[in-house]
Amino acid sequence: MALWHTSAVDRSFQRLQVEANPSVSYLHHPSGVTVLSLNTDFHTLPSPVMQVDFGVGKKSSIERGGQAVIGKSKKGALLVQKETKLCIVRCEDGSEIVVRAGVKGTLLEVNDRLKMTPDLIRTASENQGYIAIITYGGGKRRLATDGDVFIVPKKRVYLKALDGWVLLTEKMGTSLNGGKSEETAPRRISHCVACSVSR
Repeated sequence: MALWHTSAVDRSFQRLQVEANPSVSYLHHPSGVTVLSLNTDFHTLPSPVMQVDFGVGKKSSIERGGQAVIGKSKKGALLVQKETKLCIVRCEDGSEIVVRAGVKGTLLEVNDRLKMTPDLIRTASENQGYIAIITYGGGKRRLATDGDVFIVPKKRVYLKALDGWVLLTEKMGTSLNGGKSEETAPRRISHCVACSVSR
């Protein structure tokens, strides 16, 4: 039997997908904040990413990384629509991906780390390589889009076993008499489990 646990991201965020914008994965927090990342299940990027351009080219566009957001009213934040271009991803093989917001909201920040290390958008899309953070204002806590939104299944992280052993930390429940929790020692499993992530 494979041993697994829910990924760290899934413990705090709900995975959502907007049908009209499959390029982006939406990690939605109960507070109403949504983290946007590249949907690597939709886009297979075998070639390293050379540039993530947040300027999106037009003379009238605002540099996405130059916004200073102030106060509860998010003064200075950029309002985005479903078709707003957030960035252009340029790969080593010459291919490009235009990433759009897919939702209506307020752009709180873009990931400046991608300017220096753009390939993070491919190799660590859900943590260091996220694209942007959006909120919806006015006490709204749901994705603001006219299209269909789907819940994506949580990811499972499978434990890695070495030579048939896997380190497991099991916390025993607090006893009825107020005793402290205890942790078990590493124990043997019946087969090796490769460390992997799957849905």
